Amino acid sequence: MTPPSPRRVHFEDERPYARRPPSWSGPTAGAHIVPFPSPPRRSDGALPPPQWGYGPAMPAWIMPPMQYGAYPTTQIHPLLDGEPADGPLLLFDISRSAFQPRRLSSPGQANGAPLSLDELGQQATHPAVTRMTITCDIIKQWPITLEAFDRERPRSPYLDVPIPSRDSNVPITVGDVLVAIHRSLQQRISHVDWARLSQSDAADVARAYTRRCRTYPSAEAFEAAQGVRRVDYLLDKYMFKGLKRVHRNGNLEELKLIVGKR
Repeated sequence: MTPPSPRRVHFEDERPYARRPPSWSGPTAGAHIVPFPSPPRRSDGALPPPQWGYGPAMPAWIMPPMQYGAYPTTQIHPLLDGEPADGPLLLFDISRSAFQPRRLSSPGQANGAPLSLDELGQQATHPAVTRMTITCDIIKQWPITLEAFDRERPRSPYLDVPIPSRDSNVPITVGDVLVAIHRSLQQRISHVDWARLSQSDAADVARAYTRRCRTYPSAEAFEAAQGVRRVDYLLDKYMFKGLKRVHRNGNLEELKLIVGKR
């Protein structure tokens, strides 16, 4: 397969991008995301413990409930935490059209178990937040913003979790974060985005696009993949390696997306 000619490169502004909620089980599964359950809440000012004990080896650093302000920094869910040298125990190829993050039992595994709805529904940070921005150093021009869905405001383009009341207190979950990252980076680029690339960068992105298209099992799937997407700008660094803390301002958490090679 040769790199695509300019005539075979499709853009976001040629045809509206049809956002479809990704499937938990692959491209042939149902198209609707099951709303995530909310973690237990307390009204006495004390934080509930993080709901992160998804296995027998619960991390020892998870502390018991404390008053607000007692934690010096935000804790990121272990499935998202990019602070450790090996990153999170999560296998997540962002370049694939199917949303298929998998939990690993040890670093370096080639495959893992699909995340359960319970894991996807656990809060992404502790203390919980309802607003979040995620940036990646390679593609700073496309920050990812997560805000809770409020019926009184325009809908967030990423979260599909309905808020029963107007106070928007439902926290952002692990599933919200992973869906937002995948959905954002699967968007097609525009003519303007392509025009801003240097000749060398355009050639590199075209090679990444060709590599991604080769992963599709059929001609029909390949045709559906036509068009350079944001994830192609990552070149060969298309594996999710976790999130790192940047700054917290009230209920807004700012994080950095870490990506790497397979």
